[in-house]
Amino acid sequence: MPAFLFRHRLRVQKFVTSLYISQGKERLADARRVQLAQGSKSDHVMLANAYQGWERACSRGTSYQYCHENFLSQATLKVGYLSQLG
Repeated sequence: MPAFLFRHRLRVQKFVTSLYISQGKERLADARRVQLAQGSKSDHVMLANAYQGWERACSRGTSYQYCHENFLSQATLKVGYLSQLG
């Protein structure tokens, strides 16, 4: 595998860990992911939309609620945001 693809894959895997599923709420979590993917069936699109939605929620001061409703880890999203800054 070319090095640039490997690095890209690691970044995507890091953000995939930003998703979590509460026990007993697997169907709701799947439904949220489908909404975030906007019918694309692409993890990349879903993660990009989740991240953009999180950024908008941060600007409104509702990031915790956004993450909770969409089964996202705010801590992991923050790490991704900080890694883009520096």
